[in-house]
Amino acid sequence: GEAYNYDLCLSGLFNFVNGCLGLPWLVATTVPCIVHLNSLAEKDKDGKIISVQETRLTMLFSHLMVGLSLLVLELLQLLPMAVLYGVFLFMGLSALPAMQFWNRI
Repeated sequence: GEAYNYDLCLSGLFNFVNGCLGLPWLVATTVPCIVHLNSLAEKDKDGKIISVQETRLTMLFSHLMVGLSLLVLELLQLLPMAVLYGVFLFMGLSALPAMQFWNRI
C-alpha cells in the first residue's frame, strides 16, 4: 500500500545518502519492512489488507538498540558466531511464509 511505498522510498533515499557519504546503510534487507507492515495491517476476514497503521517508532527504537549495542561490544563478542548465524537464519526462515513473493513461488 501507500505506507509501504513511502517507507521503501525513504529507506532508499537515506541509504543513497549514506552510501555517498561512506556511512552504513540503515536497513540491510526489506524482509523486516514487509513483516512489520503486515503486522501493522488491519485485515478483513479474507486476509485482504484494509488499512495500515503507520508508525516510525519501530525504526527509531531499532536504531537506538543498534546504537546502544555499541556499549556492550565486549559482552557480544562472547557469543559464538554459530549462535548468531542460527538466530538470523531462524528469523529469515520464519518470515518467509508471510511474504507474498515466497508464496507465489
